[in-house]
Amino acid sequence: MSEAIPANGQTIFVTGVNGHIGNHIVKDLLTHGYAVKGSVRDLSDPKKVDHVKKHAETLGVAERLHLVEGDVLEADGWAEQMDGCDALFHTATVYSTSGDATVIIDTANKGTQHLQSIRQAVMPPSSLIPPTKARSICSPLQMNVASKELSTPQALLL
Repeated sequence: MSEAIPANGQTIFVTGVNGHIGNHIVKDLLTHGYAVKGSVRDLSDPKKVDHVKKHAETLGVAERLHLVEGDVLEADGWAEQMDGCDALFHTATVYSTSGDATVIIDTANKGTQHLQSIRQAVMPPSSLIPPTKARSICSPLQMNVASKELSTPQALLL
């Protein structure tokens, strides 16, 4: 791409950026001029970060992508991570057909509870992006957008 996409001055926090849905949300947000702060569980794993960084590099906006390490099961540290962000897409989850079901369920439920309470504490009320706006930002994705109810749709915009 010969010319970088102009920034719109807003930063969106996205959990689970290495997953299929989070990865596409990052690309769409960057394409629409947003800065993205994204979380993964392991920053040192190239399989978790390289494909996400490639979107920003391809679009010529690498300076607008900042990756951080975090586990949504841990309540501590998220307020600092989300500081300065305007909104939150929560897509972090554990996809598995085997193993400990408690981890899968806790990641969905406890992770959502942690992030929802922190979002309310550190972000303005306007940080809840209306579903119509979210669909226009991430148009290629067919997302179920939840507002304040605890739920586990494919992508949860808190």
